Formats: sequence, C-alpha cells, structure tokens
Amino acid sequence: MNSTGRKGQDNLLEALHRQYNTYPTDIAVAGKRLKFLQAKEIEGALDGVRLGEDGSAEFPFWLKIWEASVVLANFLSRIPKDGDKEWLEIGAGMGVTGIFAAVFGHRITITDHSEDALKFARANAMLNGLENIKFALLDWTRPAVTHQYDYIIGSEVIYKEDLFEPLMHVFKTLLLPGGTIFLAGDVTRRSPLKFFDMLRRDFEIQRSSHTLRAEGEVYVIGLYKLRFRQP
Repeated sequence: MNSTGRKGQDNLLEALHRQYNTYPTDIAVAGKRLKFLQAKEIEGALDGVRLGEDGSAEFPFWLKIWEASVVLANFLSRIPKDGDKEWLEIGAGMGVTGIFAAVFGHRITITDHSEDALKFARANAMLNGLENIKFALLDWTRPAVTHQYDYIIGSEVIYKEDLFEPLMHVFKTLLLPGGTIFLAGDVTRRSPLKFFDMLRRDFEIQRSSHTLRAEGEVYVIGLYKLRFRQP
C-alpha cells in the first residue's frame, strides 16, 4: 500500500474510532483468521436512521456481527473459486461474509443501504490487506445497482415485512439466469417463512440447518439456496 492509501486508511480508522469507540476482534473461518472492528458506542449510528412506527429510532442492525454471517462464510469456503463468476453481498453490515468470500478467492461486491456500514466494511477490508473488493450503496427500495451477478449472498437480511417486496425485486433483477442465491439466518425468527412462501412462485428453494457454538451459546442457523424455477 502506498503512502496515500495508508493515510486514507488511517483517517478512516481514526474517524470510526472517534464516532463509535471501536475495538478489533478476531474471527476464524475455515482456517482463516481475520480482524474486524466492533463498536462500543452506537449513538453515532442513530443519526438519520429510519424511525419505527412509534417514532423511535430502530437499532442499527448493521453494527452487530451476526452468527449467520460466520456460518455463511464457512459455507462459501467450500465453493471453488472461479474468476469468471461475480458475487454480490446485500445488507452486508460489517462485511464479514463478503470479506471472507474475497479471502476465499471470490470476486465480490459488498453493498449496504448505510454509508457508515460501508465505511466499516471498507475499514475491515483494509485491516486485512484486501484491495480486490468493490463497495456500493444499495437501497432495496431504490436500487441504483443494475449489474447482474452469478451469486447473491446475505445473512439476517429477512426481518421486516415492508422490505419483502423490494428484496424480491432485487433478487429478480440482479441475479443472472442460472445464478444462485445463498441466504443465512437464525431459524428461531419467524419472518423468513412468509418471505420464502412469497418466493416459491419464481424460485426453487433448498434449506439446511447448521449449528454454531460461540462463547457458550448454541445457534441454529438456516442456510437457504435459491435458484430461478425452470420454465
């Protein structure tokens, strides 16, 4: 990395630390150990966020490193890399899954609707010396991304019913014919059931369950594979 790039990295890390009181944590997946920033303070993420029906600010979900992201990253480690295939991560938050995907040799574009989330994802890529990742803002309700991808991935992205229709539109327009979607989420959440029922008209869906043990807790994560139905 040249001096200009190093200065830009230092400036980004310093700015995030001032706003969120960040600290690094290690995550190991499939023999790869990477560093990720986490935030001790969330107040800085509440400015400009969407308000709930009661007028209160919603928790900035992108600030949490979700267990489903780790499970999905581990699954991607077993997919052979192919330089001709392009990957899109939606609702990336801290970028855990997408950054591991890049380490495993996949060509990945990391997206989120939050500019601060993308700042964290960029910083995490920098911390691990990764320069081969693309980043883009992607609001599912007003998608500006038009490029189509061979793979779309996301973890804990199915949580609000008012976003189900926009997310379906993202899948239908940004996935290449013959492409594959991989989603991961905690099986105790009920909202995905309705969403997948909505998708069955256009997509074939396969599901498997995976167990993750972390810090004395056991998490059961559902992994979903979606492909367009054949005519």
